[in-house]
Amino acid sequence: MGIIHITTPGIRKALKRYGYEQAISEYVWNGFDAQASKVDIIIDANEIGHIEQICIIDNGYGIDFAKLKTKFEPFFESEKK
Repeated sequence: MGIIHITTPGIRKALKRYGYEQAISEYVWNGFDAQASKVDIIIDANEIGHIEQICIIDNGYGIDFAKLKTKFEPFFESEKK
């Protein structure tokens, strides 16, 4: 396995067809796929209402460290259908 190098423009190009709604729902579903019984979405906004940060936290089992490479390589592929 080689080193994967991806830049900000590359990420933007790969993800440009996805809206924020799809990105958030993907994180939520990943939590449920990991047997989460609770998924929290925390949105921090500044004084004028612009979103500064979105945190998505769940109590799912997470990714086994030993399987980390197989979960994220090759880049931008998923074992889910």
